[in-house]
Amino acid sequence: MGRLVEPRAAVRTRGVGDSGNDYIERVAKYIPGEVVAGYLAIMGMIEAADKENAARVGLAWGIFVIGVIVTPVYLTMVGKPTGPQKITVWISTFAFVVWAYALGGPFKMSEIHNGLLGSVAVGVVTWLSGLFVPQLSQPPTPP
Repeated sequence: MGRLVEPRAAVRTRGVGDSGNDYIERVAKYIPGEVVAGYLAIMGMIEAADKENAARVGLAWGIFVIGVIVTPVYLTMVGKPTGPQKITVWISTFAFVVWAYALGGPFKMSEIHNGLLGSVAVGVVTWLSGLFVPQLSQPPTPP
């Protein structure tokens, strides 16, 4: 199982090249779990720091920005997307932003966080992302 969602043939040919992964696999691949886990670990250390530390909020925002940058870089390096797989990288980057918001972090420290909105957004984005299947423009030729 590769890290990126496999595209599905635009025209089905009796199962030949009809990958696209199943719904659950696509959901798992669209959520950048590795990046979210690293973000969560670092954010936990920042949140545990002395609340009077002036650098705390700025550092949290910096880690968020780094996460937004690292997500497409990491997925491109690991998954080596081609053609329609490139959209997977951008969907995953958007999913990282939604997960980061839901987790609080700099948004909560800056008092612009709404827990209900974050929870609903994670649920909706996770649910809807699995419905997206990248399409090949040409069906693959049978072996």
